[in-house]
Amino acid sequence: MAREPEPTDEDFEDDETSRIHTIDMIAEKIERLEDIVTNALGGHGQAHATAQKVTQKRLDEPGEITAEVQRELARRDAASKQEERDARLGKLEESVTALAEKPPAPTVRKVTRIMWGDAS
Repeated sequence: MAREPEPTDEDFEDDETSRIHTIDMIAEKIERLEDIVTNALGGHGQAHATAQKVTQKRLDEPGEITAEVQRELARRDAASKQEERDARLGKLEESVTALAEKPPAPTVRKVTRIMWGDAS
């Protein structure tokens, strides 16, 4: 049985160098594949811009809570305006009633006024 020679430091260095070279070649292939896929899908910038537009549109739209709060505020404003209108209408009705024509006071007969003075 022949014994295999024991590896030397040069053998380890050659083995390590070949591994580094192999890893570099694999990294280059991965980068080329990434470029191919990126070009096929329209590029990083376009996909990112599209996603950002969709996200911004969704954030700009009023949510359910926002819409509910706005409806409640509008309802309160409408109710307060209606109360103001009703109060103003009530005051105007009172003013009109006060301005209504009253029947004239009965006149005092001239004889009564001369004999007994002003009867009022």
